[in-house]
Amino acid sequence: MLARLFAVALCFVGCAAGSMPSAAAETYPSKPVRIILPFPPGGPGDIFTRLLAESLRETLGQPFIVDYRPGATGIIGSTQAANAAPDGYTLLFAPTSSHVIAPLLRNPQPYDPLKNFVPLSMILTFPFYLIVNNDLPVKTVSELVALAKSKPGTLNFGTIGIGSGNHLINEIFKARAGIDTTHVPYPGVAATQKALIGGEVQYIFDSIGPSRPLVNAGRMRGIAITGRERSRLLPDTPTLEEAGYPGFDQVIWFGVFAPAGTPKAIAEKLEKAIIAFAQRPEIIQRIVEFGATPVASTTEQFTAHIAREQPMWREVITSNNIQLNN
Repeated sequence: MLARLFAVALCFVGCAAGSMPSAAAETYPSKPVRIILPFPPGGPGDIFTRLLAESLRETLGQPFIVDYRPGATGIIGSTQAANAAPDGYTLLFAPTSSHVIAPLLRNPQPYDPLKNFVPLSMILTFPFYLIVNNDLPVKTVSELVALAKSKPGTLNFGTIGIGSGNHLINEIFKARAGIDTTHVPYPGVAATQKALIGGEVQYIFDSIGPSRPLVNAGRMRGIAITGRERSRLLPDTPTLEEAGYPGFDQVIWFGVFAPAGTPKAIAEKLEKAIIAFAQRPEIIQRIVEFGATPVASTTEQFTAHIAREQPMWREVITSNNIQLNN
């Protein structure tokens, strides 16, 4: 009799424990949720983080607040997200540059993009846009390379920080083009663009969204993009491969993460809501207008993508001897 009662009690405890994640997901969220953006306002991530926050508020019924935590090429904000309580009330909206690339340049690594996070969904991808200062006497990639070779060490390129995606693509470009140019990091996209317009730097690799209006206004000149095909927004702008420099398939993605250990039921609820956001027609239109490609991946797909990408970027860093004191 006692054995039977004990077995029943164990079954009750097991059933109750099994129902806890489901119950937690049913009541989640019960208070405001913060979405850390590890960069300052004004960049490409800012637009879509705010759109995501509003969509999740509508879908899940609680405020989702954008929390700007810039610094160290996204390392500061991303580290805070990795160390946050894994309860679904802290999320991270981050790009390839801060989530995969920047940690590879630190020893020890401040966080691992997979071990310390649950990748919830990749939202979009976009190519790098090679842009030059208007006063620079070049209109093509070949002319830029020729000018740099004629004046080694005198041209500057701007980035949003050491270890950022546009820093890394610049270093790859330097190595493959055989040029010597100087890296000048800035605290964000707007500051980098201002430096280009003002002539502090002579060229940058930016994203299409924030730069296209300035190019269209004649304040800077776009000459090429990375990726395998031309952008629908820039049909007259060649890819780097078309310009004679193959092997520049690299693009940047933005995605949403939760700290490792977040209950599976809550992570799945967030994944579903984020995918629904990224599949809304008006969001797809905004992504395309930004010069990007909509993705809306599942957690499984996003995790697999990062696992494939990590060794590729590690090889780029190692083979080009890219270090934090560059």
